[in-house]
Amino acid sequence: MRLFYLLLLAHLLTDFVFQGKALAQKKKESPAAIAGHCLIFLLSAAILLRLFGFPLLAGKLAIVLLVLTAARCLIDGLKNYLAGAFPRHKFEWLIFNQALHGGAIFAAALYVNPASFAALPEILKIKSFSDGIILISIGYVLMWGGTHFVRNLLEKIPPLKAEPAEFNVGLIIGNLERILIFTLVLVDQYAAIGLVLAAKSIARFEDLKKREFAEYYLIGTLLSALIAIAAGIVVKYLIG
Repeated sequence: MRLFYLLLLAHLLTDFVFQGKALAQKKKESPAAIAGHCLIFLLSAAILLRLFGFPLLAGKLAIVLLVLTAARCLIDGLKNYLAGAFPRHKFEWLIFNQALHGGAIFAAALYVNPASFAALPEILKIKSFSDGIILISIGYVLMWGGTHFVRNLLEKIPPLKAEPAEFNVGLIIGNLERILIFTLVLVDQYAAIGLVLAAKSIARFEDLKKREFAEYYLIGTLLSALIAIAAGIVVKYLIG
């Protein structure tokens, strides 16, 4: 299932690395920005597939890429509509959006390489070193993108007053936290995860005396750790 993993990597890079705040905001206001975002996915997918030897203009692959790009535009447009109509549920719409993208990519991979559902658990397992690198890369990109999930969940509670610089530092700490925890899970060092969380708590010791901040901090940290641990366990299982 190298095709599935490469397309998934292209999707995550497009959503969580190549999409900055400016583009994310423009997507809410302009269909042209959504189209540009989709073209970034198409280009990313084409480059990754070509690097790994896939013939882009042969067989079903070119059609699949074009259909996925069009589907991406529709899915992102739907998310924008739902987030605008029901702003208190942005976290749920983000998960829904990512699930639709993942499902579309999975269906496309099965269309190119048909397989029975009974055989999928074995097919998804990594068979080569290069596929393992692709899968681990997916994990690390997801750790970077975990900020979007944490931020959207925290929007459900009253926001804390914070300077932009402090907010940016928090984002960086969260990204590093997930990367460290994900890495520790991959190398079977579960006990060290507690040290990472303890170090973060010590740095925020004075702030944790304030109830509002403590609740805010706990929600963000628990979701961040959950994303990293769950991703690590899945990647470890697939690598075998």
